[in-house]
Amino acid sequence: MTLNHEDALLRAVSDDPRFGDALSALTHAVQQACPGGGRVAVDEEGVPAEFLDELGKRLPGWQLVPGAGHLRHVRQVKTDRETELVAAAARVAENAIRATVAVMREGVTERELVREFNRSVVSQGGTPRFTLIRIGANAVAGQRLPTTTALRRGQAVWFDVGAVVDGYWCDIARVATLGEPDRRVARLYEAVLAGEQAALDHARPGITGQELFELTVGAVQDAGIPHYRRSHVGHGIGVEVYDPVLIRPDSTDALRAGTVVNIETPYYEFGFGCVHVEDPFVVGPDGNRLLTTLPRELIVVR
Repeated sequence: MTLNHEDALLRAVSDDPRFGDALSALTHAVQQACPGGGRVAVDEEGVPAEFLDELGKRLPGWQLVPGAGHLRHVRQVKTDRETELVAAAARVAENAIRATVAVMREGVTERELVREFNRSVVSQGGTPRFTLIRIGANAVAGQRLPTTTALRRGQAVWFDVGAVVDGYWCDIARVATLGEPDRRVARLYEAVLAGEQAALDHARPGITGQELFELTVGAVQDAGIPHYRRSHVGHGIGVEVYDPVLIRPDSTDALRAGTVVNIETPYYEFGFGCVHVEDPFVVGPDGNRLLTTLPRELIVVR
């Protein structure tokens, strides 16, 4: 039987004693890439300490240094292709939100809404990673399993959802109401949307995470939530859900042209729930480009 190229390559590797396990394969790869020794950065995350110890013993002529932080720093600036992949992942989540909103009706439960979102993501070739969909006041403690709470007319549904598509993350938030929204829900949502918009308008190469944090939080406060407080209002996104830069009050890292920022301005209140909007955008030298197309206004299901 004639093997195709991929099967032939897999067979050759499988039969080669140099590739008997991951440690042997990595040792061979380093020797081939850097013959004679040298300084090699190794991603130290995800492997046991004894793996790296043994690698060092097998490569006595090489200096092995931790490389995870360096790799993250390099990934802060996305290539055009990577930006396309982040946008494509976001589209999968947007389509799944649309599909879930389409089944919103009186009596539908959180579990049913989560099931519909996950079904849509999988049908588009993605893998759901977190699906936080909660009804009304349940959203204040959203990072728990969905319940059998049933939706009533006038209530809000909070979406904070993430998935991986072709190796790249999406992380999007929206709020939808069944019927006309409560006035306070609408007012608070407008305030958090104003904060997100301020970040989109003012983010630029060179601005630090701290500076972007302060102007975003300040915009929410000025727009109607004077007591608004947050520990962060966003993060980079790509092959990890939290890529550099973090948009935190202590972040001195600067945005660069090509950084993809996932900006978010959630507001939680016990007895009320949550209003939340979150979207990715790419920082450009002459302005920023939003990578989502789903309207960012409060979604109202008539």
